[in-house]
Amino acid sequence: MISKRTYYVLGLVAVLVALVSLVLSITMFILGFSEYLWYSIIWLVILVLDIIVWKTPPKQLKSRDYKKVIDSGDTKVENLCSELREAAELVSIIYTLSTTSVEGYSVSFRMDSLIARLSRILDTITNYCSENCRNYLNNILKGEVSNNMVEGFLISLNKCMAQYECKSNIVIGD
Repeated sequence: MISKRTYYVLGLVAVLVALVSLVLSITMFILGFSEYLWYSIIWLVILVLDIIVWKTPPKQLKSRDYKKVIDSGDTKVENLCSELREAAELVSIIYTLSTTSVEGYSVSFRMDSLIARLSRILDTITNYCSENCRNYLNNILKGEVSNNMVEGFLISLNKCMAQYECKSNIVIGD
């Protein structure tokens, strides 16, 4: 998949090429070459289409702006909810691994796959949850894995999930 920056640069280049071609075609028409009138019209159409395509990137490149929506089936909200559930799973796995000394524990495979997504999870928590939730997660990732820290994070994350009407995977015992 192409990055947002690459898409922007390619779109800018396409618009600039079409604009320069339009200006050159108009210049040639003004200098007396009447056939360049058609080229000017075609380059104008191409320029307008380039600008339209450039300003409306494909869905995959649009920013992950999650909004609170009444319809919980909305794709953006569901993606947010999925990432928040993964954050809860990640912290639970970290806590379990830190308190269990059994080698080859069954969650270690899932831990590897979640670590790869850690930066996205951190961004999601930072952008959509409270500062308190982010601070708990940062402390846990720094190695402060205690009952109180994990419980505080999960409670804070659960509140964040409720704010976006997510189905929570968090169960906090007494």
